[in-house]
Amino acid sequence: MVSLKHVIDVNKNRTISNFSTICMVVRDVESMVQHRTMLTFFLVTLCIAGVICVPRNGSEHSQIARIVGGSNSGRLEMYHNRLWGTVCDDNFNLDDAHAACRMIGFSSAESFYTAGYGIGQIWLDDIACYGHEHSLTDCIHPTWGQHNCGHVEDVGINCVEARIDGGSNSGRLEINYNGIWGTVCDDTFDLNDAHVACRMIGFSSAESYFTAGGGSGQIWLDDMACYGHELSLTECAHKTWGQHNCGHGEDVGINCVEARFVGESNSGRLEIYHNGQWGTVCDDTFDMNDAHVACRMIGFSSAESFYTAGGGSGQILLDDMECYGHEYSLTTCTHAAWGEHNCGHGEDVGVYCVEARIVGSSYSGRLEIYYDGQWGTVCDDYFDLNDAHVACKMIGFSSAESFYTIGNGDGQIWLDDMDCEGHEYSLTDCTHTLWADHNCDHGEDIGVYCVKARLVGDLRRGRLEVFYGGEWGTVCDDSFDLNDAQVVCRMLGFESAVASYTAGDGDGRIWLDDMACNGDEISMTECEHAEWGAHNCGHLEDVGIECK
Repeated sequence: MVSLKHVIDVNKNRTISNFSTICMVVRDVESMVQHRTMLTFFLVTLCIAGVICVPRNGSEHSQIARIVGGSNSGRLEMYHNRLWGTVCDDNFNLDDAHAACRMIGFSSAESFYTAGYGIGQIWLDDIACYGHEHSLTDCIHPTWGQHNCGHVEDVGINCVEARIDGGSNSGRLEINYNGIWGTVCDDTFDLNDAHVACRMIGFSSAESYFTAGGGSGQIWLDDMACYGHELSLTECAHKTWGQHNCGHGEDVGINCVEARFVGESNSGRLEIYHNGQWGTVCDDTFDMNDAHVACRMIGFSSAESFYTAGGGSGQILLDDMECYGHEYSLTTCTHAAWGEHNCGHGEDVGVYCVEARIVGSSYSGRLEIYYDGQWGTVCDDYFDLNDAHVACKMIGFSSAESFYTIGNGDGQIWLDDMDCEGHEYSLTDCTHTLWADHNCDHGEDIGVYCVKARLVGDLRRGRLEVFYGGEWGTVCDDSFDLNDAQVVCRMLGFESAVASYTAGDGDGRIWLDDMACNGDEISMTECEHAEWGAHNCGHLEDVGIECK
């Protein structure tokens, strides 16, 4: 999670640094990073001598990344062992592109593509990021230099930048696309869109949004439709870039908030930054659902527990929290007015967060949990599809397709005898043995295979697409009925389905055909259907659904 200080500092300097690179001659990349301030003083002299170009805000990693071909779009290259090299496009997806763009200094990625035409080393292949990482080096990948690619498969990325114009955390939302700054129209813009915009800039979430107006130049985005969990506005449904029916009087603005723990990196007193000051949250009515949302807001998978921490100072900003548990920010939940409370700082709430990940690929592999300062595994005893659904939701997927015994972990075995109903938001909500209490060895470590679903078109209505095996695909309308739609809508977080219809116009794989749900399943993966990828349809038969 980017600190608020970092976000404010970046925003202050953005007008100067956004289109700048620091050009320098260096023999050692580590020293370049450590001494970039001194080196910028000699910018002109160094650029005359011959250059390496480093992103505007530098890199905190010894491996540096760059885009070759344009300022924000081109072939992705990595600097490792004193040599520049490329990245293979095998299994590369938008989550990987987000991490790559963020590593270079942008907010996120708009797209990725096969660029080809690189030379020298191919440094990375089979990258598997979740999308929240700040560097490709934080993601799963084979050993540097290990690949089965040629340079025709070199990947390219299109990066975008977002900023707030008018203040450090509140003002008009602006996007840099194709090297040009522009605004976002307020048509259909809601709090889910604002959460994603704030997260894209580096804050935890949004407190509100408003019509700011006063922009100039391009209006880049209109009719935004985000679910709220996305890492970037580029992942949400919207009109084609630059297509709109707005004037600058409708430019949208956002109020962003930041959350942090005072204590440890994953636990401590919960504090919120609002209206220019940090404050605490009262423990009145605070429960596990609220704790899940707080952890998610800060960037963790979920909460393990909450407690009365006390010891805060300044404002008590929130009281009487009432979340359902699925929200992405405390600001979305019911609560007393900001600053209104009947508490003292002895009632400041604290939260203990946990993180979950998949080791193997970004969607399938060994399930691991971060608890008590270390990563550990989960035993396969009694583990079933309901447990897998919860594990996948905890990581950020819609549900599970399957689970299996994978083994080969190390360190702690954190959880055993899992017993979830399938609707929970976290494995910590389910019945299980005490942490680290088990009768397993690492040969019994569980693995999960996760899937995602989305609607392409509008937030509640659109073509149904499923992420399976690392790529998005569609669902055929053959035998698809309201029971199938009910399951999908619940899987997406809606209450129920209104209708299903033939949407057409998809591309890529057709993943599912002949769906036959009863209507009470937790996930469409539980329903009868033809084998994944087996169908007798064309994309004209791609199904769409409407949820409420």
